[in-house]
Amino acid sequence: MIENNLSKYSPSELIIARSEAFARGDFGFIFDTYHSESNFRRQFPDRDEYLEFGKASPVSYTHLTLPTITE
Repeated sequence: MIENNLSKYSPSELIIARSEAFARGDFGFIFDTYHSESNFRRQFPDRDEYLEFGKASPVSYTHLTLPTITE
């Protein structure tokens, strides 16, 4: 779990970091950044099962255009 490292992200930066993780297939990062009681974790309660789900998704066919953060 990477909870201690999450404090370096603003909410908008975390969304972008998750999008970038999705684009590179880093589903462990995505899973680890959600609170254990979040709706996401209710849908995917088991990390290993989510990693398998992620491997089966067509990430290589996904093109993400990431927003630019201006603060």
